[in-house]
Amino acid sequence: MDKLVDHLFILEGNGVISDYNYTYSEYRELKKTEEREKQESKSLASGATQAEDLSKGKASFEQRKDFARLEKEIKKLEEKKAKITSTFEDASLSPERIMELSKNLIKSQINLPKKRRKVV
Repeated sequence: MDKLVDHLFILEGNGVISDYNYTYSEYRELKKTEEREKQESKSLASGATQAEDLSKGKASFEQRKDFARLEKEIKKLEEKKAKITSTFEDASLSPERIMELSKNLIKSQINLPKKRRKVV
């Protein structure tokens, strides 16, 4: 299934459809990780933890700084990906240049974090 699919729409019930930009194996690993995190959060003693602060929307200064840095990095990588993709439209490209661009495109896609969006 991983060879055929790299983007999933998951019907979760109650009219909720989740959009995952993952392969099926990555999606299953994500769900396993989420289950483990749920179990760990239930087993934690009372008191505010960093995860609870994030779920309440309270990010620390360092976290906000990291978020801003990551957003800039994502934007740069997406621009690089778009530039490489547009270069493929040139009919006069040599096979060697196509291979080089393909490798750069793959590197850009690997460095881009996976996105998960809720679609309702």
